[in-house]
Amino acid sequence: MKKVLFSLLFALLTVATPVKAWELTIPPQGHYAGELSDAAVLNGYVYAIGLETYINSETGYLFQCIGNTTLFKISPNGTPLTKYTIIGGFCDEEEWPSYGVESIEDTLIVSGMSCVPRFKNETIWIMALDDDGGYRWGISLPGYLTQVKIWNGSLIAAIAYGPKEHRTPMMLWIDPMSGEITRAYLLPPNHAVLTFDVNEKGEIIAAGYDYDMLSWAGIIYPNGTVKLWETGIEAWDGPSVWAVGNESNFLIAVGRSNGTYLINPITGNALFVKGIYPYALMVMNDSPVVVSTYGGKSILVRLNWNGSVRKTYSLGNFTVQFVSNGLMGGYTGGYPYEWHYYLAPFQPGREASLSLSALPVEAKLTERTYSLTPINVSVESFEPTIVTQNLERGTGLSVVTNPPGAKVYLNDVPMGRTPLSLSLNPGNYTLRLVKYGYDNTTLNLTIRPGEWKNVTVDLRPLMSNLEIDSDPRRASVYIDGVYRGETPLYITLTPGFHNLTLSVIDYQNYTKKIFLKPGEVKYLKVTLTPNFGYLLVDSTPQGAWVYVDGEIEGKTPLWFFVSRGEHEVKIVLKNYRPKTLTVEIQPNTPTIINESLEVIPATLLINSTPPNLTVLVTGENLTENCTAPCTLHLPPGSYKVNVTDGESWNATTVTLGPNTTATVLLKIPTTETPAKKGTPYLPLIMGVLLAATLGGAYLYLRRPGERRGGETTTQTEKAIEVKADKAFGISHVGARENNEDNLLVLKHPDAYLLAVADGLGGHNAGEVASQMAVDTLREVFEREYRKGMSDEDVKKLLEKAHGLAHGRIKENATGEREGMGTTLVTAFVRNGKAIIANTGDSRAYLIKDGKIVERTKDHSLVQEFVDKGEITPEEARRHPMKNIITKALGIDFGVDLYEWELEPGDVLLLSSDGLHDYVDEERIVGIASQGRSAEEIVRKLIEEALPVTKDNVTVVVWK
Repeated sequence: MKKVLFSLLFALLTVATPVKAWELTIPPQGHYAGELSDAAVLNGYVYAIGLETYINSETGYLFQCIGNTTLFKISPNGTPLTKYTIIGGFCDEEEWPSYGVESIEDTLIVSGMSCVPRFKNETIWIMALDDDGGYRWGISLPGYLTQVKIWNGSLIAAIAYGPKEHRTPMMLWIDPMSGEITRAYLLPPNHAVLTFDVNEKGEIIAAGYDYDMLSWAGIIYPNGTVKLWETGIEAWDGPSVWAVGNESNFLIAVGRSNGTYLINPITGNALFVKGIYPYALMVMNDSPVVVSTYGGKSILVRLNWNGSVRKTYSLGNFTVQFVSNGLMGGYTGGYPYEWHYYLAPFQPGREASLSLSALPVEAKLTERTYSLTPINVSVESFEPTIVTQNLERGTGLSVVTNPPGAKVYLNDVPMGRTPLSLSLNPGNYTLRLVKYGYDNTTLNLTIRPGEWKNVTVDLRPLMSNLEIDSDPRRASVYIDGVYRGETPLYITLTPGFHNLTLSVIDYQNYTKKIFLKPGEVKYLKVTLTPNFGYLLVDSTPQGAWVYVDGEIEGKTPLWFFVSRGEHEVKIVLKNYRPKTLTVEIQPNTPTIINESLEVIPATLLINSTPPNLTVLVTGENLTENCTAPCTLHLPPGSYKVNVTDGESWNATTVTLGPNTTATVLLKIPTTETPAKKGTPYLPLIMGVLLAATLGGAYLYLRRPGERRGGETTTQTEKAIEVKADKAFGISHVGARENNEDNLLVLKHPDAYLLAVADGLGGHNAGEVASQMAVDTLREVFEREYRKGMSDEDVKKLLEKAHGLAHGRIKENATGEREGMGTTLVTAFVRNGKAIIANTGDSRAYLIKDGKIVERTKDHSLVQEFVDKGEITPEEARRHPMKNIITKALGIDFGVDLYEWELEPGDVLLLSSDGLHDYVDEERIVGIASQGRSAEEIVRKLIEEALPVTKDNVTVVVWK
């Protein structure tokens, strides 16, 4: 872990570009990368500690098991004097250990870790040296060290995990003159300290995270009580959590891969600043500041106590790893084999013109109070081998190349990579410089006694050639923005990356980043895309004529090319009102129109004999009344027409087509009874007529357990359940406030259609996207699937449904729903076979005889890491980027198809990541194998997931 101390007092920030008193870059020894992690001052000399890690000479990558801890003694004017190499004092445990240096009186305190073998015997070591590197005392104990600090004559050490008898976080107070442990305390369980500082009251301001990587910060008071705030925000690995302040002002910084959360637990304010990572958090002039990197350079960001950004300042062209005791350091170079130690006095530079956005976020703070537990800790003696190297120049050679990183050979002996400084004996030497992509350079040198020779060489790149052609030809060719001619074209270029653009009228520009190897001849043939978009027009009902700019194109559903720009689209169907729309066509982009046409109503003329009778007209979900003669405009359908005079009635049934007119004449025999006599019975008769015509619909609406297409749906406040014979599914809100998952369980006469969708996007957009996906899937299969359809046609239907859902979601992703999308995994089950279609990271499993025999592959970033062999499947389950998906409907389309054979007893399981990201697959298989029915399996899996999941959870099973 890169350690940073906070006890810095600075004057005013300056906006002028400072002139550093000195600036030091030290190359490591050959085949090693060097970086500094801390620095202190003793007797006017600077002591800087860091790591020197071995680099694989073939690949240029760090070989993270081999290295040493290095300590440099540097004069007050920045001249390196001595290098002390601590043999065996090295550990690369994922940047956890702290390599620190402190000074008190005439003593240096250096600290670090040793791992022998890796990931096993992790050992903390703390050692006292004099100002010439002489050993005074050293102690060691098992565990992970995170930070060491001198305060008020004591050495305070924070340990994330201690020895076996105390495998919880602890803090030690050590006598810096003898190495004796004077006090030791266990910290609150599951709260590892990553960084801390001590204020003027002796209060320790500490920050860290728990075993679930959830961040916290708080105050450890001198009386042994601890007040802390748990933020509920997951931190990045390493020194990612910091805190500064007191009871009045307090600020917590939580680093992530894409930015930093800034939380004030006293006021409850919480912001997220994109693009920075906290390498240090401190107070300057009563304001918090954070030290970070941005765009390959180091910066200082001045903040308010609510986390908002005030100003940013440049620190220099290096990668900062610490700010301590008025010094700052880290490393320079863009690749591990170019990492050189870097150190300079701390001084903010010119104000940087950066626009860092601070977005409000919600932090669910939980305040807790604990008491420290005193313990006894045993230590062992630690006395490593320390190799001393004098760095003051005598006779030798410094070699610099442009670009750097060239291998240096002296008399054919490899010496390292440029820039490189070597102490040599006087004599004649043959210097050879070798770098991939460049001509070799050979020089004959003579080094005289007492001479230090400086050699600077501009390496000459090997040239490459590009032959490019296009269809159609005569396309203009631009290389890195410069016009180079028309296709076909043969040109000579420098090796490396180049931006290629081809341009021709009526076709889309073609752009591509190409890489040319030294000496390579690359041939490229490009087929240019016409500058058209395409239009998909559908209607309900289908079969409507489509006109574009007055020209007929065909009947819906219809797909065709259209030139870019604005067009008028008209949809016309007999007996329906025409629809006219204006659309903007973008090149190579689908525009989807799906319109529900409004039917033209029918006209019903009703007469009665005698006239002025009461009329009641009833149909499906519709009731109208009037006094004859009367005219009604009604939707097409079948209607019952009733007339009454209060004592008797007559009725008939009429069927109305769209845009038609029908006439009804109903007679009631005339009696001698006065008309008014029947009036009191009119409400009763009307009630009887209504009950006769609407009673069935009322019972239908009140009937529980409504079935549709063979499935039964039950909905509660937190879950929805769907059952259809052999298939059963539940979608539960889980740990979220709303459910963005959706499911589909649909039974056809000869098949089952099952699906799980997991939506993404804010403002309820995720649940909208997932609902659109399953609705589109249902719609396509209910409209187009036919019993006995071939497997190949089913696959095409699945691809069509995924594609149509993608287009609909993308079209509706506007305003607050911009960027919404969803996963969708679909299973079509028929005749002992399952055809699977998958987009995203929801999954389908085939479980047979207690084992997973088939499984869909996630469209996710960590799955790509697994495919490349960079991480294992087990590491992928806990990777911090496990939630980044590479394909989703509405965002980036792609669908994978699978075909699995099914046998009696097999279990087909579909799930969202709320299940398989939180419940081990062994447990999923165990529950699925023991369940006697699909419903029993689903219910037990939901019960297993709810206590541990942090997401919605959806499971569908066919058995």
